[in-house]
Amino acid sequence: MSTRHIPLSRCGHITGWHPVVPGHGAVPFESTLERDTVTWLVQRLGFHRIVAQPITLHYGHPDGYLARYTPDYRVVYTQLPDELHALGFGHDTYIEVKYADEAAKQTSHLARLGEVVWRQTGYPWVVLTEREVRASGRLRLSWSHRT
Repeated sequence: MSTRHIPLSRCGHITGWHPVVPGHGAVPFESTLERDTVTWLVQRLGFHRIVAQPITLHYGHPDGYLARYTPDYRVVYTQLPDELHALGFGHDTYIEVKYADEAAKQTSHLARLGEVVWRQTGYPWVVLTEREVRASGRLRLSWSHRT
């Protein structure tokens, strides 16, 4: 069970709990993009489970300090849709949600995080932006990390 704390919503910042499927329970989100990402992920054929902030990983930062990283979500599919496989997903995948402009500014940092997730968990890691989750009928992926 996630121990994610959802802060009170302030001004334009939307937070809350997203219902998933019957028997699953709601999943927390901290932005409209995260909310839309949860919707996008759970509507895919073969969806089984989604967990918010599933793990925290510790790693040595190149600047010499111990850093930590917590992915936004972990999503599990019993049957992986081809469209998601083509985007870098596995049956069990860690997800980072970023706005495209923010992701573009963090290229090397995101690449490092993808390596950390893969090395420590052995599972794929995907960054989803509004371009993927809000595209009408077209799926594109900005970042993924898997072998």
